[in-house]
Amino acid sequence: MKDLTGQKFNRWTVLSISEKRYRSMTIWLCRCECGVEREIIGNNITRNISKSCGCLKLERTKACKTIHGDAVDGKLSSLYRIWQGMKERCFYPSQPAYKYYGGRGIKLCQEWHAYYNFKRWAIENGYREGLSIERINNDGNYEPENCRWISKKLQARNTRKNTIIEIGGVKKCLIEWCHDYEISRPTVSSRISRGWNPEKAITTPVIKGD
Repeated sequence: MKDLTGQKFNRWTVLSISEKRYRSMTIWLCRCECGVEREIIGNNITRNISKSCGCLKLERTKACKTIHGDAVDGKLSSLYRIWQGMKERCFYPSQPAYKYYGGRGIKLCQEWHAYYNFKRWAIENGYREGLSIERINNDGNYEPENCRWISKKLQARNTRKNTIIEIGGVKKCLIEWCHDYEISRPTVSSRISRGWNPEKAITTPVIKGD
């Protein structure tokens, strides 16, 4: 029997094994993120049959029935999904991206806990379909003073995984420099891995066999 103690499955955290059994199957005492504790069959949590005590379904149902013009009959607007995404990244450890946000101490400001306030800010600050929200200071919170709307393409360039390089006093991400100097990113990455200075790796013209 595999020990599941301490492991997290969706919103459940396994606390301990129970003395109870169900048809020879192991039962575990688990705690939901909302604080509810419940004994659950091991297979039901490891196979994602049970994801929460019911609070997850309740939240989604409530969101779909909320009357704010952005969630009608279960169809959520892009802006509402952006707001949901921020909350999940900041508050729910079960979300894959949590470690990069809530796990690093990044929070959603109190004002934006209410969707109405976030929607009003979004409209007043240039939101339109297809844009993404970006934090200006990547270590700062989701709050009016630290957020702006940008295209998804630009946001992809500004992720934490992108390498920022300074050439001639100008800072740009690696992919932008590659575009400016008409050189492929794999070539630059290969040069840097071989010990080249990043600026030299970008600005040196490609020769045959490079």
